[in-house]
Amino acid sequence: MLFGALCYKPHFGLLVPVALAAGGRWKCFAAAAMTAAALIGVSVLTFGLGTWRAFFAAAAGAHRIYETSISHAGMASPFGVVLLLGGSPALACELQAIAALAMISAVGLVWRRGQSLPIRAAVLAAATPIALPVVLFYDLMLSGIALAWLVRWGQQHGFPAWSRTMIATLYGATLLSGNFDPHSHMMITPLIAAGTVVLALLAAAAEVRQQRINSPSVPISGRFAPVLRRVLDAHLRHARGEREDSPPAVVLDQLGSAQP
Repeated sequence: MLFGALCYKPHFGLLVPVALAAGGRWKCFAAAAMTAAALIGVSVLTFGLGTWRAFFAAAAGAHRIYETSISHAGMASPFGVVLLLGGSPALACELQAIAALAMISAVGLVWRRGQSLPIRAAVLAAATPIALPVVLFYDLMLSGIALAWLVRWGQQHGFPAWSRTMIATLYGATLLSGNFDPHSHMMITPLIAAGTVVLALLAAAAEVRQQRINSPSVPISGRFAPVLRRVLDAHLRHARGEREDSPPAVVLDQLGSAQP
């Protein structure tokens, strides 16, 4: 239902159907669609169809305003970056389409894998500002939400010190981005959005690697099974930075003594 409530600013929900479909969350998909339809129906009953006609009329000409009449330094999307650097609107649209496809692929992959909730939520929230052509500095609250989910994931799985610094820096920047000179050519806003996406995807990749370590694909059997299990356990403790009673090399030396 909460996903459906995003229809108040519908472009924020661009990647939500991708995520829910890729994850097989069809009940949630249906609930979101019904919630959006119900809210639209309430608005029609309350204000009439005139407001919707005005909405679509304004939306039809909005691209001219965003291409020429606002400061592109406050935009977080690749579309805004290209215009800020002097590129043509056509080039901006082409690069934005490529970025949107990349974000759709990333969200679909993470949700299809069924990764942990913090990772799925972080990637979805972080990818949205990059996938949308019109995202201004105050819309970076989505990046802040993504960073909060990354903090939760890091508390559960651990993260290197540099990522803590990056998360704190980016989160502070999301709150202060509106204070930068809108007439400058400093690309602070898109750097915040891009940095958040990079952190979210790095965390997703780290979780996949950890899952592979915890679930070896090669079955362990035979008379050497106990020793091989000890080797894998020792490597796992080493990867986690835990103290090892028997280092992997020592355990491997025991492989010879296991022979009759």
